[in-house]
Amino acid sequence: MAKRGLKIVGIVLSVLIVAMLIVTFLISDYIELTIKNYLEVYGGATILISIFLIEILPQYAPPHAVTAAALLLGFPFYETFLLSIIGIVFADLIGFEIGKRYGTRFVDYYFNKKSKGKFEKAMNLHGRWFLFVAAISPVPYLPVVFGSLHIQRFNFLIFGVIPRVLGVVIITLFFI
Repeated sequence: MAKRGLKIVGIVLSVLIVAMLIVTFLISDYIELTIKNYLEVYGGATILISIFLIEILPQYAPPHAVTAAALLLGFPFYETFLLSIIGIVFADLIGFEIGKRYGTRFVDYYFNKKSKGKFEKAMNLHGRWFLFVAAISPVPYLPVVFGSLHIQRFNFLIFGVIPRVLGVVIITLFFI
């Protein structure tokens, strides 16, 4: 019974994630306009909260869009840079830990002990490159998923968090 309930939750979550990705893609212009409006009204808190939510929730929009929008609106350079990095690092680490702690049930459901060990080893050897590609490309980047797949924290930091932060560095340097 528990496995059936877990399977249903997994299916519902998968459908919700796909639906969120589709809706985000369809209303990306509206999201960008909303971010610009909130930046004008609330300032730095908008940068921090927007980037945090974009990083931790499955969405198609990258956090770099918030950084670029803030800089285009004339928001202070160093404040934008710092808030962007703080938002990315906190969201990535919190999402990863949530996945590592609570997402393991989903991984346990789909793999027996022997294949789970092989899968974890493969994820730490080869999955880090997928993590790297997801961190620097438009491929959805989901720290919760990487945590639930048991990628080592060191690999997540080196191949996920650091490239994500470097992306913000490149965007902000573009505006100097």
